[in-house]
Amino acid sequence: MQADPQDLSRPLKAPGALPLALRRTIAIVAPLAVIAAGIGGMSALNATKEKPEVKAEAPRAPAVFVETARLETTQLTANVQGEIRARTQAQIAAEVGGAIIWVSPDFAAGGIVKRGQPIARIDDRDYQLGIIRAEAEIARAQQVLVREDALARVARLDFERAGQKPPTALALREPQLAEARAMVAAAEAGLEEAKLRLSRTTVRAPFDGRVTERNVDLGQYVGVGSTIGRAYASDVVEARLPLSDGALAQLGLSVGYIAPAGQGPEVRLFQAQNGELREWRGRIVRVDAQIDPQTRTVMAIGEVANPLGKDQAAPLAPGMFVNAEIMGRAAGDFVAFPRSALRGDGTVLVVGEGNLIAVRQPQLAGGRGEVLYAASGLADGERVVVSALPGGYQGQQVEIVSTNQKSGEALVVGPTGGAPT
Repeated sequence: MQADPQDLSRPLKAPGALPLALRRTIAIVAPLAVIAAGIGGMSALNATKEKPEVKAEAPRAPAVFVETARLETTQLTANVQGEIRARTQAQIAAEVGGAIIWVSPDFAAGGIVKRGQPIARIDDRDYQLGIIRAEAEIARAQQVLVREDALARVARLDFERAGQKPPTALALREPQLAEARAMVAAAEAGLEEAKLRLSRTTVRAPFDGRVTERNVDLGQYVGVGSTIGRAYASDVVEARLPLSDGALAQLGLSVGYIAPAGQGPEVRLFQAQNGELREWRGRIVRVDAQIDPQTRTVMAIGEVANPLGKDQAAPLAPGMFVNAEIMGRAAGDFVAFPRSALRGDGTVLVVGEGNLIAVRQPQLAGGRGEVLYAASGLADGERVVVSALPGGYQGQQVEIVSTNQKSGEALVVGPTGGAPT
């Protein structure tokens, strides 16, 4: 018996096999059932476990670092920076015209000159001739004077012999005689002027000092008033030191202050040179009478005598920038505390009894480095907060943190002042 071709094209089914659609449904539903069973188990566990006990805690007080304010007897100072300038400086000019025929070796930038020392010479031949002409003019005027004097005496003698009434001044040639005398005086003045002009052909240093600039050389022609160089006096230099209102009050000075001779506040000037700190001493002699509108400071002028002398630590020359320490009024009692304790609004936080904050407004008298001095507002032995405490307020509870100096470990100090156990 032959098989039907249509029967051969159909898939064969195993005995007891599930339908294809049912197998696909089971493949999708089985994983979902496993996931659902797991979620259910976890929910049951969460529902049956015990909940932790919740305890309410009070907010912890912020920790701060403190340092102790101490009463000190000290003399307040002001520390500023300033510039050294010459008290006396001049442009050296030619008083007569001519060609330069000689220049002193000392007349050079940095050279040392003495008062009255010749530093340059101008060709003086024209001025020598001027003296000869002036002397000739004197001789001519004196000859006229002798003639007029003789004529005047003859005229007076003639009138006396004639026995006439008193003659007039003109008849006695008195005006002519006065003119002749004036001509002699003018000629003598001309000679003195010629000699003065001749002496000015030698240019001399106006003071003891140092030359800063030379503008001429041999053969150069200079006119009257031409600048041939510059120099400054080396007897005294000035330190111009800007001071604020607070620094003026700290030093007990005022705008327009002028110190009595030798009694101004002492000033110490410092500058590092070749790795060493040099020091010079002087005194404040005056304070400018106007305030700089841009910096709102006023210049205090300090003077240092003999700045280039061998007794100085080093030459103190104009143009140098220096640090200055100006000594204030006589020593007094002030409460010293760290600069870091001062807040932006000018207040200081003090930790009092029970570690409670008290806000203070100290009256500052000055400072030195990282230390400030209060004339009032703080007491000796009070603990001031030196760490940041944002929003610190009156009566706030804090914890004090101190440093164990042996181990460097930070310890929190309780209200009684001891370390917590």
